[in-house]
Amino acid sequence: GTQFDRLWTVDRDFPLEVIARRGQWLKTRDFLDSVGWIFAPLTDGRPSAIVRVDEARVRSGPSLRHRVRFLATWGESFRVLSQRGPWVRIDDPDNGRGWIHQSLVWTP
Repeated sequence: GTQFDRLWTVDRDFPLEVIARRGQWLKTRDFLDSVGWIFAPLTDGRPSAIVRVDEARVRSGPSLRHRVRFLATWGESFRVLSQRGPWVRIDDPDNGRGWIHQSLVWTP
């Protein structure tokens, strides 16, 4: 509810795992195991991922053979478009689309 203190603010495409529901409120957990509540209408349910390593290479295709398009750093979050095996296709508003290995990101 709005009568409680705000713990933190999340940006667009920040992944949250829903662990409980109460009316229009969702109890969520993030990639650091922090737990809090968010008003459900503020979420869109689209899949997202967050980088959990210091630096990750985002590639032009789903393998190590593809060129590196850009680097992503710890805590950057992205909308997930699809997945092929252990590779996740992401969309970054600044750098465009690319592929990142699932071991480098957290997805709920």
